[in-house]
Formats: sequence, C-alpha cells, structure tokens
Amino acid sequence: MSIFRAVAAAAINVVVCGVGMTTAHAASPGFTQRCDALVAEARINVAFEDTAVTRDNSRTLAELKNLSRKTSGPHHQVYGLTQAQAGARYVIRAALVADSDGRVCAVPSIDVTIMLTDLTVYLASELVDGCKRAIVDEHELEHVGIWRSHLRAGSRLLEPALRNKLVQSFAFTSADAAKTGLRGQVDAVLNPLLLRLQDGIVQANRDLDSPQSYQATGQRIHACP
Repeated sequence: MSIFRAVAAAAINVVVCGVGMTTAHAASPGFTQRCDALVAEARINVAFEDTAVTRDNSRTLAELKNLSRKTSGPHHQVYGLTQAQAGARYVIRAALVADSDGRVCAVPSIDVTIMLTDLTVYLASELVDGCKRAIVDEHELEHVGIWRSHLRAGSRLLEPALRNKLVQSFAFTSADAAKTGLRGQVDAVLNPLLLRLQDGIVQANRDLDSPQSYQATGQRIHACP
C-alpha cells in the first residue's frame, strides 16, 4: 500500500473591508509639520484567526484521488488528504491633512487579519484498520500544523514589514484620490508578502511529503499488526 496525500490550497484571498477617512485642514506654514504628526500616530495591527479542523471520513479512495487533483499511477492510492483555504482582510483608517492650496497628505492606520477559512482532513472510508488509520491521520495533522504555524508566524512578520513600508505620509490631489490611492499602496505592499507566505506554505507541505517521508510512513503502516 502506498500513501499519497495532497494539499489543495487556493491563493490567500484578500478582502478590503473599508477605507475610513478623517480630515483636518491646515494652513500652508504648518502643513509639513501636521503631516509628520499624523505619521507618529499611525498604527499597524496584524492578527491571525484560526479555525477548527473539519473531519470527513466518508470519501472513498477514488473520491480522494479526484479531490487531490494529482496524477498518479493506477496502484497509487490516496488514503489521506488535507484541504485548506486561507484569506486576508484589511481595514484602513486614514488620517488626512488638506492644505489651503489643494494638497492632501494621508497616513494610513491598518488592521489586517490573516485567517484560515477552511481546514478539512479526509481519511479514506476504506481505511478501517485502526493502526493504519492512526498513522495516516498523524501525517495529515502535520500538514494542519504547517498551515497554522506558517500563518501564525507570517502574521507576526507582516506587522513590521507593513510598518516599514506604509507608516509614512502619502501625497494626493484630493481626499477622493487618497481613498483609492491608499488602497493601491497597501495592496502593492501586502500582496507580495502574502504571496511569499503562500509559497512558503506550499514548499513546507512538499518537504513533508518527500520520498523519504513516504517511505518512512509506508514502513510504519506495514509494521501494523
């Protein structure tokens, strides 16, 4: 019996919940100073939102092989599968200073939530032996751990990276331009970081499913009474 598993992972989907604006007016001589004061008040917060593992033991080997979206040989069975979906949402609260000559400077404060929106572990319905089932389940839970640990660590690393790039004043021609422009600035910084986080998760799951790992898992299963 060979053990083949796969992680179905969509992109980390980003949702913008809103951009709120607070505007103050300043005379020209104090415009730069007021912009600098806004920077000092800006805040970046990143949180991780976990989800419970859903278990599905009703799928057959054929169904799991189809779910895995992988091509494998006719004798290569899928006894365990982990599917995960991750997402990110952010809210911008922007403070603006509008000068009398039409200049606008905007400084964003941002709340970002990195979340697991789905985490499902499948074990094939044909896997009825308790010993073998426990071994496959243990392997799948390692993949669950990868998703959780990488997203949790990624959330901690995102905060200083966003602060470094986004805690500054941005110049715009109007408040309306600031609303659209700040979203563009956040997306330009956040999306590549999320893509890098996603790539790290994919690679860690591949590393766990190395040929050596498969061999070791297969040996344990064959040792079951």
